[in-house]
Amino acid sequence: MGSDAADDVLSETMLVAIRRRRDDDHAWESARPWLRGIASRVVKKHRAQEAAQWRSFQSSAAQGDHASDGAIDSAAARTG
Repeated sequence: MGSDAADDVLSETMLVAIRRRRDDDHAWESARPWLRGIASRVVKKHRAQEAAQWRSFQSSAAQGDHASDGAIDSAAARTG
């Protein structure tokens, strides 16, 4: 996960925590397990969305529904 995605996950985790703070079990000494649970669900959702986006890209590329103005071919030639 890149730094931009990590920032998004952190932001979304905090938003969910703020919205659901009344649901937190205050008997625990620390909110860390609760926050980690929220973060793990946010990461899972983010990865599923990212995977769906990559599948869409792959499908589009296989059908020739993309245009890169030669930039992809140029990058491929430089790397390989």
